[in-house]
Amino acid sequence: MSIRDSSTHTAAISIRTRSTGAFRTTAKTQYETFQQTRPTFRFSVVICTYNRRNMVLATLASLRRQSLPFKFFEVIVVDNGSADGTFNAIQTYLSANTMYQRAHEEQWSVRCLLEERNGLAYARNTGVLSASGEILVFLDDDVLVDQHFLEQLLATYEETPADAVGGSVNLHWESYKPYWLTSDMLDTFGYYMPFHSRTQLPDDLNFSNSCFSIRRQVLQQLGGFSPFLTRRLHTPLNVEALDLCRRLRQQRYKLWYEPAAQVSHRVAAARLARPFLVGRAYWQGRSEILAEYAHIGRYQDVTGGSVSQTVRSLLSELRVLLPIIFIERLLLSLAHRPSSERLLAAMGQAHSWGRIRQLLLLSNHAPKLVQTPFVLMIQAQKHDADGLVQALLKQGVYCTTSIANIPFSWIWRHRAYKEAAIGIVHFYRPGAFELNHWQRQQLLFKLWLAQKLGLAVVSTDVGGWWHNVRSLQHAGRRAFERRIFACSHMVYTSTRLPEQFYQQYSWRKRSRFLAYPGLRATLPSTINRLLAYTQLGIPSDSDYVFLCLMHMHTEREVLQCIEAFSEMRTQLLRSASTAPLAPQLLLVGMPRDKKGVANIVKRAALNSSLHIFLEYRPEDLALYVAACDALVMPYCKVKSAGEPDIAMLFYSYERVVISPNLPRFHGLIPQHAGILYTPDNHSSLVQAFLLAPKRSFKHTEKEAAVLDYHHSWRNYALILLDSYQSLLNTLKKKKS
Repeated sequence: MSIRDSSTHTAAISIRTRSTGAFRTTAKTQYETFQQTRPTFRFSVVICTYNRRNMVLATLASLRRQSLPFKFFEVIVVDNGSADGTFNAIQTYLSANTMYQRAHEEQWSVRCLLEERNGLAYARNTGVLSASGEILVFLDDDVLVDQHFLEQLLATYEETPADAVGGSVNLHWESYKPYWLTSDMLDTFGYYMPFHSRTQLPDDLNFSNSCFSIRRQVLQQLGGFSPFLTRRLHTPLNVEALDLCRRLRQQRYKLWYEPAAQVSHRVAAARLARPFLVGRAYWQGRSEILAEYAHIGRYQDVTGGSVSQTVRSLLSELRVLLPIIFIERLLLSLAHRPSSERLLAAMGQAHSWGRIRQLLLLSNHAPKLVQTPFVLMIQAQKHDADGLVQALLKQGVYCTTSIANIPFSWIWRHRAYKEAAIGIVHFYRPGAFELNHWQRQQLLFKLWLAQKLGLAVVSTDVGGWWHNVRSLQHAGRRAFERRIFACSHMVYTSTRLPEQFYQQYSWRKRSRFLAYPGLRATLPSTINRLLAYTQLGIPSDSDYVFLCLMHMHTEREVLQCIEAFSEMRTQLLRSASTAPLAPQLLLVGMPRDKKGVANIVKRAALNSSLHIFLEYRPEDLALYVAACDALVMPYCKVKSAGEPDIAMLFYSYERVVISPNLPRFHGLIPQHAGILYTPDNHSSLVQAFLLAPKRSFKHTEKEAAVLDYHHSWRNYALILLDSYQSLLNTLKKKKS
């Protein structure tokens, strides 16, 4: 971006270019000084122009006659690489005006910038960076501004809680209005007057692209305008305002409409020609599909998760197009209907074809976005990675989910774009995938194909029950998981020392630590403890309740837990001060390595302090959290064992966590909330049982904020997004 200010602010202009006649500036220092000392205005009017020298001068002249004093607004013209001498013409116009300005109040602030990257979004973002006004006003370069336009906008912002305000657009005919032009066709030329009085904009209505305004702070929070949806030289899209309104509504900002803030859109004679109108309808159709594509929530519906979905979306569009071609237009021609009706039919046909054409383009390849990657999150079950997926979607990442599969259509659509990777295949806990041998081989083949087509591959390792269940039955599951990790460009782990944890594997250098996020406020509202006791059959006078989730452990580990608990009870009975205590042990689920639990049931029959529930249901987890005081994780001495996510959940709900001294738990839980014991050491686990009732803690406000589900997953997603972008940049450099 080159910066060129008007002569009223700087005289550092020295060199002209041969192609455009525009000036080259070498006064970078002068510009930076101006940026530090420039005044603050209520409005910054941004006008972006390309090869419309005469039109933009007329727009400036109308702004020059504003009833609002010049001290309240500045004007920024962004030349988007014009080749008709636009910049020179603007400088000449401003110089002529400054010759007759004497008092400071009569001077108006106008600057002209150059944005060489073609695209309306680039030009507008350049204007935003240079603006100093509290409110940004965006005008097309072919409008004439009403004398009271800014004054009416100011009144609306002061009298309403508006975050963004759109004005009305009338039409200024530069030739005679055609007789065949009906009122329902005026919108094609930019006419926009939905209401006759000031009102809050309904959800189904958006600003006109020609005339809208927004608070600068709000636009900065939204991230500016998207270059993906921008109007370019050979791509005349028209969705910037639609996309902006959609993002404003997602963030719950208030949009208002002010009809008194009016501009007039100039309609040249060339725009009344049939080719222009038909072409406008075609690009409107393509714009609508791209706008839906850019909508994160509707991304999957528009692109289609499979070939069949894409075919269904095309068929729905063909149902609209074919009747227009073979029935409506034919009947209109045979009936000799007016030319306006035949033109509307031709525009409807072009509009439908534009939608179909854009759907076909999207089905062939996803367009490369500037900063946002496309992610396929592969998980074992439908809601395994919900927290991560939702957090990525909120950060604007195009994230699609799949159950233990990589769709061929997704691979093809997101293959490398001009030798730059744009798609990421993310395996979330691949060891949990329920696949047979042939299904695993098929998935590995698709993974190989994805890598050949230039997609990046990452995976997340947060442990799983298959690590501590060391049987041949589950050896294939562990081998498959290691195969996925070996094929990944990056392995994300919650282990703080991954280089030691994965020391025996060749991919250890590609592992990266990411602290597991907090899970506070993920469960339904906490059930009353006495009510939980009643539902689970636990005595109401129980002093302390331990919980062991048996479906995460082997039978041996559960028996180890029961023996340690019984030994703790025996030691309590030996002392008169602790004998009245009545701790309870709640056992939930079914051990992974056994189909029956006869040994465990026999132990429970001899000990009334043991409570067994053989069926574990995730929806009952809130009940178990409410009933227990501590979570016990009785793992054997297997280096890779442990599931930190369940430990983090109970810590987030202020429950003590008794966990083994294994790599996955190093530094996971603070000392005041966690107790580490030596795996396969009976006395160490007994001591942990005895120590747990002495631990009592409440989260501080800072801890509670950090452990909040939305806050922690948001931070996790931001770190992950930075890692995604870094990985894509690395792959791009390797290819180049």
